[in-house]
Amino acid sequence: MATVFHGMVAVQKRRSIKKGIVMLTVNMLQAKTSLSRLVEDIQQGRKREIIIARNGKPAARLVPLRRAVRGKRLGVAKGQFEVPADIDRHNDEVSALFRHGDAKP
Repeated sequence: MATVFHGMVAVQKRRSIKKGIVMLTVNMLQAKTSLSRLVEDIQQGRKREIIIARNGKPAARLVPLRRAVRGKRLGVAKGQFEVPADIDRHNDEVSALFRHGDAKP
């Protein structure tokens, strides 16, 4: 384990035997005073994981949130309105408005 300076904060770098990667470890006071910067490091991908230690022992892990997977949205309004049979009747007119700014096809 080595102490290095990360910004204005002294932090511990510890090599994880399990993953073979270097993890950033900060003590509770350092995390408290520089939480915004630590969260930004995680959000920007500069750090994948930051360990927060209490009395020199790991107590918490700061990691990015996984994006929530949204469920299917197809059919959410099914049965709430009726589509008229002639819904496409004005397609040429609407298209002309987008292309030329007038309603003449």
